Amino acid sequence: MGAKKVYLDAANGRAVVEPAGGRPSGLEAIDDQRRRGHDGCWVIALGANDAARIAEGSHISADRRIDLVMHRLAGRPVLWPTVRTGDGALPQYADAHMRAFNAALRRAAHRYPNLRVYDFAAHTDRSWYVDGVHYTPDAMIQRNRLLATALATSFPRR
Repeated sequence: MGAKKVYLDAANGRAVVEPAGGRPSGLEAIDDQRRRGHDGCWVIALGANDAARIAEGSHISADRRIDLVMHRLAGRPVLWPTVRTGDGALPQYADAHMRAFNAALRRAAHRYPNLRVYDFAAHTDRSWYVDGVHYTPDAMIQRNRLLATALATSFPRR
């Protein structure tokens, strides 16, 4: 894409729909960034908390959550990495829930030509997680490197 600026808007516990700890939801964060004039290519690193919310009984499916994001970003390039958790994760963060969310992402890639799903989960290691959910500092460096490479290869400079 030839990106020259990066705007980071991250918060622990964030999910697409549900706010966490007084911080905005993913949809609210997208709306805020767009109001600020930040637009272009988007990396949506959400899903693990969404999978957990669904496992806890949320009536908003993974497909619906992804659709809500993609409607907000219609026509814009979107890279969405798959999700994974490590050993010791709480039951709602179990691998099966992460795999179900990842399957929804793959289905969405057929509905949205502007969406690229990067199989981040396939490139991680369970040792990257402090508590089964959050990354170690070294893992964050690797994650950022992988996402930058995935972005460059998914949306080459035009």
